[in-house]
Amino acid sequence: MAETTKDNIPTIALEAALKPTSTSIDLSSQLIVRGHDFNKPGPVDYFNLLRSYSSTGFQATHFGQACQQIESMLETDSIIFFGYTSNMVSSGCRDIIRYLCQHKLVHILVTTAGGVEEDFIKCLAPTYVGEFTLNGQQLRANGVNRIGNLLVPNTNYCKFEDWLMPILDRFVDENNGNCILTPSKLIEKLGKEINNEESIYYWCAKNEIPVFCPAITDGSLGDMLYFHSYRKPGLKIDILEDLKKINNLAVHAKSTGMLILGGGIVKHHICNANLMRNGADYAVYINTGSEYDGSDSGASPDEAISWGKIRSVAKPVKVHGDATLIFPLIIKNMYSIRPHSSNTIDLNLPTTMYSVKPIIEQTNTTQTTNESALADIIKRQDTLLERIEYLYNQVLLYQNTTANQANREELVIHLQATKPSTAILDLIGQFRNQLSIRTFRHSSLKDTLIYSQMPKFSTSNNSNQSLTIIWADGDNLPSMFHSHMQINDEQQIVNLLSHHFTNTK
Repeated sequence: MAETTKDNIPTIALEAALKPTSTSIDLSSQLIVRGHDFNKPGPVDYFNLLRSYSSTGFQATHFGQACQQIESMLETDSIIFFGYTSNMVSSGCRDIIRYLCQHKLVHILVTTAGGVEEDFIKCLAPTYVGEFTLNGQQLRANGVNRIGNLLVPNTNYCKFEDWLMPILDRFVDENNGNCILTPSKLIEKLGKEINNEESIYYWCAKNEIPVFCPAITDGSLGDMLYFHSYRKPGLKIDILEDLKKINNLAVHAKSTGMLILGGGIVKHHICNANLMRNGADYAVYINTGSEYDGSDSGASPDEAISWGKIRSVAKPVKVHGDATLIFPLIIKNMYSIRPHSSNTIDLNLPTTMYSVKPIIEQTNTTQTTNESALADIIKRQDTLLERIEYLYNQVLLYQNTTANQANREELVIHLQATKPSTAILDLIGQFRNQLSIRTFRHSSLKDTLIYSQMPKFSTSNNSNQSLTIIWADGDNLPSMFHSHMQINDEQQIVNLLSHHFTNTK
């Protein structure tokens, strides 16, 4: 007979169900589970909605961790190895990949033969949305190929052959019947030949982003190379030279990150290149593969750590899910802070306004904190941020009076400590409208009290304008940012803004 309490509840059941949490377990540093608050007035703030995924749990939390990994890649100016399987290019994700290459947001691409050919084919003819359940026999009889629920007419591949064969002929003729190309060089040349801004590889060629394709013969492109070897022999593909190139890019990189959509040879080729440097510093996998069959495609990041493909101190993330759902949201979440249409003004500001390096060095040496000096720095930054916000509102006043702009306008300001700037601060106006502010740190300010002050400057409202402030104590922006308007001369900025304000009167 089991022991019972005075209420006749079995003691063993009570102890099992109401086992107290050990006082030795400290959960205070863990995120509290919390979702997005849709009760907030105004339209949905999608930026903060996606940011809330971190505390939502399950794969949403992995999504948030993936964003943090990519943010770390960008902050540290890591060389980003970006890999994707052919179905990503067959899908609409092709346009997102093109965007990344167009704006130099990734540095090295690895894909399959299908990932190359599908991009060129889409420049020649469209791919259509169909159904997963369409009958294969009927599709074959009518010359239509199915990729999941996408449909590719077989005539598209005929057009690809018509476009490609004369180009390969010319390559052979230009090299006197002995043309030796690496896969990356062939893709670069074809990217120039397509001359179409919708193409991923047009932008890779233009921006000198190498594209590696270790299995270049495994697809329609391989079929064309096979047919061409009979039609006009003389073209040879040198795979080894590309292997040396990608491995050396990894070996000589100061820091590397891996962003991989899918699995197979693409995933392993990137991981193996990073093995040559004792592992990548950052890694994000997005795929649906299971690790329990032992395949590399489904293998977890932790397995890669065991091989030395990811560094032991890294915090890699795998998001389990369909990349067509996840990848666009990650890119929007991460790169919305650097829209390619933004105006970027580099302001020369006094080092004393926010330099923390001497205090950090002092702290590291004496193990003491100069609290009054740190407080002074924070106070100076508070004032500086307020003044920059005033300055930006002056630009908004000009924009709002000259055009009724429905699209969101964003100004990115990079604070660069080189010399005092009194002329800029003299432009502060008396008007102050509400606007959305985001503040980001560069890696040079990591782990400082300044960063802990930044969240209180982040706001969100219904304004169509926003201000992004990047703190950095160096003179280079992170690679995620690039300037359409880069002005280093203070008087130029004064003249520019004064001209705007004068025209609004």
